[in-house]
Amino acid sequence: MALRFAEKLGATEVPEVRPQLYLPKRDLRECGIVVAPVGGYQEKRWPPQFYRELLKGLRGHNIVLLGGVSDQRLCAELAEGLSHVQDLAGRLTLSESFGCFAGAQLIICNSSMAMHVGAAFRKPCVALLGDGIPGAKQHALQWGYPETKVLGKTAIRSTIYNPGEC
Repeated sequence: MALRFAEKLGATEVPEVRPQLYLPKRDLRECGIVVAPVGGYQEKRWPPQFYRELLKGLRGHNIVLLGGVSDQRLCAELAEGLSHVQDLAGRLTLSESFGCFAGAQLIICNSSMAMHVGAAFRKPCVALLGDGIPGAKQHALQWGYPETKVLGKTAIRSTIYNPGEC
C-alpha cells in the first residue's frame, strides 16, 4: 500500500510489490521439492495426515521438509520411513532455510511465511489451505503471487483439497 501512495505522490520508479530477500551465496542450496507443513494457526493449516499421504505419493522426488525447532516432532512423524524425504526442521538457520526455498524446484506449504519466501524467489508454489480459511479465491487475491497456486474452499467447493487432488 505504501508503494501505491508513492505513485500517487508522483514517484515513477517504485520496486515491485512482492517480498524481496537477499542471501549470501554460501546459504544457497538445491533442495528439490520443499515442503513446509507448518504455519501459525492450526485451523488454517492443511491436515498433517494429508501431508503424510502427499509425501508418500511423491516417491521418486527429492523432498526437503522445513520448519522451526517447534515443528521438529511433526516433521519427524511426517518423514518417518520415507527415504526420499529429508527432514531439516529445526536444523537450519533462517538464512539457510531461505536458501533451500531459493533452490527449490517447487514449494508446497500452508498459507504461511513459506508462501511469501517462495514468492520472493519467484518459485512455483502450491499453497494448501486448511478448513479455517473460507475462500481460496479471496486468499489468492489478497496474498497470492503469479507463481502461487492456492488450493482451498471456493464458492462452488465446500471442502478442502485432499492429497489425491493435488
